[in-house]
Amino acid sequence: TDGMMLALKEIVRTQKPKLLLIEPNAYLYKETKNEKIEAHTRKLVDNIPLGENKIDFIDRCVDKDLQVEYYFPLIKYHDLWQELPNSLRRTASTIEMQLTNAYYLRGFRTNTEVFKQSDKEVLNDKIVVENRTAKLNKTLEKKMKELLHFCKEQELRVAFVRMPHMVYPATYERVKRSNKAAEIVQEYGYDYINLEREW
Repeated sequence: TDGMMLALKEIVRTQKPKLLLIEPNAYLYKETKNEKIEAHTRKLVDNIPLGENKIDFIDRCVDKDLQVEYYFPLIKYHDLWQELPNSLRRTASTIEMQLTNAYYLRGFRTNTEVFKQSDKEVLNDKIVVENRTAKLNKTLEKKMKELLHFCKEQELRVAFVRMPHMVYPATYERVKRSNKAAEIVQEYGYDYINLEREW
């Protein structure tokens, strides 16, 4: 969720979007442990040019003993030379994007998956009529409200879009937290489009 704010600040810094679509999934977890998973952090931070927003994020969100690796990724990835020549193509592409400020996939990522019949009980049909809410994690709710406040402050046109997910008994509470998130988003005057109910 700190990453969501970093991405949003970078978007506002480099573009003037007419509409932003935000997937609220990051705010619907029961715990905040995803915030500390290095792979999630690197996926975002390694692709943001060095600047005020990136420095602020690293200072606030990355453990002090790892910060130097975020400023100088060569320390983290120094053994990529073993993957020559493929690593050179990636490096050339990254340098070109940095120099031209052209990030072709900025702000968008797709994920495709084939779902196979499993023994798990799928509850997607049940959520269409689920109107109950559940409290958000306090930290995640606070960060969501900070993001909403930033959007208001910047006068951004935003819609939150809950994309379809497979819902199992173990993840059902997230559906209720999504309903709560919808209430919060709507309090700020933004739309919350729940495609999960339409699936």
